[in-house]
Amino acid sequence: MLVTIHNGVPEITPATTKRSDDATVNIIMVARFEKPKNQTAVIQALADIEIKNWQLELVGDGPELAKCVLLAEQLHIAKKVTFSGACSDVAVRLGNSDIFVLISDWEGLPLTILEAMRSSLPVIASDVGGVAESIDDGVTGILVPRDYTVALRNAFVQMLESQGERESMGNKAREKFEQEFTFDLMLRKTLDVYQLVLEERT
Repeated sequence: MLVTIHNGVPEITPATTKRSDDATVNIIMVARFEKPKNQTAVIQALADIEIKNWQLELVGDGPELAKCVLLAEQLHIAKKVTFSGACSDVAVRLGNSDIFVLISDWEGLPLTILEAMRSSLPVIASDVGGVAESIDDGVTGILVPRDYTVALRNAFVQMLESQGERESMGNKAREKFEQEFTFDLMLRKTLDVYQLVLEERT
């Protein structure tokens, strides 16, 4: 018998989810600065687009952090990129953001994407590993193919140009989280498997 049980994350109170009211679109990526994560691609893609109503927050630390800081300076967007380091209030930071991005060279089923969906965020993510099991392309976010240079730029432009689309995708992401990725659902499915095995052995 083979049973698939997806990851789940605990619920948060609605008070931690609050979008910005100003014209700036807040983009956030939460990941360590090392492979397989690719913050460099995110910085490069945003620097290459003409739309400038964005602010990027990169949460995390790691060996590639200094290189990314230097890249932002070289591309003349250092004032638009915040390097927050490792943080213990990620849920609050997600709640204050408008778009979640996770660009990776490979993945399993990232918990940070589930946390973003929990916070009603539309997601831009690499179409690798199990990411497509959480994100419905064009519905709850945008999946970017592995060779993502042009596709990533296009995804940012699409999201930045339409507040309505961001909000629609974010709401649908929240709905999918509630239906498939809560901690309680993961726990219940796990216990059901144990119960089934015990019944078969008696």
